[in-house]
Amino acid sequence: MQLLITAVFLNWGAMDADGQEGNERIWRDVTGSFSVKAALVTIGDESVELLTSDGRKISVPIRKLSGQDRIYLKRSSAPKDTKVSPDATADAIRKALAGPALPPAEIKLNDLYELLSIPVFIDERGLESVGLHKEMPVTLKAGHESLQDQLDESLEAIDCFWCNTQTVLVVSSNDSMDRFDETWIYRFPTPRMDYTSVMSRISEVQPDSWEALGGRGTICPLVPVYVITQSPTVHRKIIKSFKRHPVPHRYEHPLDLRSVTVTGKEMLLEDCLKSISQQISIPIEFSSGLSSIGLDPEGVYVSAQLTNVSAKDALDLILLQFGCTWVEEGKKLVVKHDVEAEESLSTQRIPIGFAVINGDASHFLQAAQTSVAVETWEAFGGKGQISFSPPAVCVVRQGQPAMREFEQFLRDLRSLR
Repeated sequence: MQLLITAVFLNWGAMDADGQEGNERIWRDVTGSFSVKAALVTIGDESVELLTSDGRKISVPIRKLSGQDRIYLKRSSAPKDTKVSPDATADAIRKALAGPALPPAEIKLNDLYELLSIPVFIDERGLESVGLHKEMPVTLKAGHESLQDQLDESLEAIDCFWCNTQTVLVVSSNDSMDRFDETWIYRFPTPRMDYTSVMSRISEVQPDSWEALGGRGTICPLVPVYVITQSPTVHRKIIKSFKRHPVPHRYEHPLDLRSVTVTGKEMLLEDCLKSISQQISIPIEFSSGLSSIGLDPEGVYVSAQLTNVSAKDALDLILLQFGCTWVEEGKKLVVKHDVEAEESLSTQRIPIGFAVINGDASHFLQAAQTSVAVETWEAFGGKGQISFSPPAVCVVRQGQPAMREFEQFLRDLRSLR
């Protein structure tokens, strides 16, 4: 097969490669050494059929084509105006990450938008803060069992990392990783209820990343599980080391369940959010407090390639670029600076929905404060407060963004029942 493909490309290279006629274009192999002028006829699961200028039909494996050709194929085969649910997008991301790696190639970082069949968000401001950019070269190497492993190696080589939200694969610089720390709940076997030994073994995964050695990672035992807050990279290392996957998040916020599409280069922030507003049928306004930080929604731009993602993911990722978030006020959403949003406190009584172990709420309260929006709690210098009201109610005083994280934490714990 290799000899056949090489021979085909050698013949291609001898053909005229100047210009294009009709839907003909120049196709190149993954090495860039061979090319042909041909029209696309059909796209299969593993190969394409091309019609050359002299009327011959040839079949070429997709994995043998250049990165730019694979981008072209994705555009050619992409369904138009297809609406799918956030759950369907989340499932597609899981399958893609566990699936085969991309063919080896030299690409640009922003080629991932087109090469991957899932929504991708490149944190441009996170890159720019350390002198990186979305046009920088990335080497995709062979020999990986999955796309996830390939992304780990390829992005680590350029001081970047990846993670995924509910419906988006996010790429940013290593220096921005703390903005994407994740809290997951794991079930680990605990012989003789020896939680200390289990936590000690978990902490052996990248030791300097844990709080005891100056890092950010925390582990809190909450019978019968462990609540771990860590960077996305360390979570993946824990999963590989222990062959244990965390309990899946339960996404139930109304904006987790609404699908939106936001695609465009250099969109005004105001226009971008107006598009989201129209899709979710909820007004979105800007707080007057944004002027105090010099943010003019009519004067700043954002780029996004987000198709069929949850409305919450779209809002969170776009506003993250400007140090902002969103809050619900009546029947509208208001965009506020992070500090302003966290300082607008409200008190809620929230049913826990599960029994507190031995009637002692201390472990639960500790897990909540060391895992959810840590810096916002009074115990860690913030203004947030939490207490337990028997038999199973939490009294929480927090800003809305931290409150959303806390409610997500509760949903995940309830799913253990």
